[in-house]
Amino acid sequence: MWAKKWRWVVGLVVVGLVVPSAWAEREKGKKPKASAGAPDLGLKQPVGKLSRHPDFTEMMVRLEGGTFRMGSEEGAPDERPVHQVTLKPFWLDITEVTVAAYQACVAAGACSKPDEGTWCNWGKNDWKDHPINCVDWEQATQFCRWANKRLPTEEEWEYGARQGGREGDRRYPWGDAEPSNQLCWNGEGNDVGKGGRQGTCPVGSYLMGNTPTRLRDMAGNVWEWTSSAYCPYTDSGYDVGKCGTSRILRGGSWYNYDAAWVRGAVRSWFTPSYRFYNVGFRCARGAI
Repeated sequence: MWAKKWRWVVGLVVVGLVVPSAWAEREKGKKPKASAGAPDLGLKQPVGKLSRHPDFTEMMVRLEGGTFRMGSEEGAPDERPVHQVTLKPFWLDITEVTVAAYQACVAAGACSKPDEGTWCNWGKNDWKDHPINCVDWEQATQFCRWANKRLPTEEEWEYGARQGGREGDRRYPWGDAEPSNQLCWNGEGNDVGKGGRQGTCPVGSYLMGNTPTRLRDMAGNVWEWTSSAYCPYTDSGYDVGKCGTSRILRGGSWYNYDAAWVRGAVRSWFTPSYRFYNVGFRCARGAI
């Protein structure tokens, strides 16, 4: 069953693209190599004046925090064991960071330019409302710091996608129903047989895929960087002695066509230096 869900990875090789080493290891059933140190499970709240950048605060949702069950029994082994996590209140961007927002950071001299290419959104003037992609983990971190924010932790991201202070731990951002046209992905049906979707969608285009707290694109469009290192779960959190150097990605992307890969509990990972056309990010901020 899981071999089927990795066909999209094989497809990258067919079109002549390099498959990231961490994802290739997962395809073979291996884990990323462990690092010697303890994991960085989240960045400290960055300090700085809001006047350094456009005020993106109104584009965030405050999540009141609480306790939820993280992980899933139906997915890959690294989604288990399911365990309880308690979070303090925090803010999360309503949408993924757009090309236009990232352009402002580059213009301010605080961010470096992303890669360009066929499916990369940088340099496409009519795609400013699409999510920025083809950025590595450090670039995502720099943008969030410039915006007086930070990358969300893996726990915060899953809480926003599956629970967010409302009742129930949803399988998908919108609920438990299998996805169809609630998100930007290759599983809608109308793209199958026509060469598939050829890139991202404008952020927030699929309102039926919103969470009850108004978060958008928590499934599909682009995988999203988090601040968390890749670590196996335990009954109480993480096995910190087996953490890798890779960083956790969440949410699935426009390239996916299998519903299993856009569930809220799905974990993937990337080497921090990689830039890829189906990876972007959103930012978080600690509640005041």
